[in-house]
Amino acid sequence: VTRLARRIGPVQPQIYGEAWDVVTSERAINLAYTGEPLGPHMDLCYYESPPGLQLLHCLRFDESIAGGESTLIDAFAVARALRRSQPRAFADLARIPATFLKDHSDREEPAPQD
Repeated sequence: VTRLARRIGPVQPQIYGEAWDVVTSERAINLAYTGEPLGPHMDLCYYESPPGLQLLHCLRFDESIAGGESTLIDAFAVARALRRSQPRAFADLARIPATFLKDHSDREEPAPQD
């Protein structure tokens, strides 16, 4: 996957490295490491420059595994719809800064970031 990503553009390392395995765990510290559905969200929003594109691939998949579908959201279309239907809420979201914090102090190698 990393080799393919480099054909698209530079790979941005982050706290997990350039690439890592997402494997379910009984003691997961992140929803991504469970078997639960993962709804629309933005990864690494606490980064000054979050990734614009992430590539995922499945190493093992058989009939006993359910799920794994990807959902894509057109955030610009959502923003346009919000601006039309709730202009004040749109203005507030565009004006008020938001701070995101990641604190995995329970990790083997804690990586607090803000």
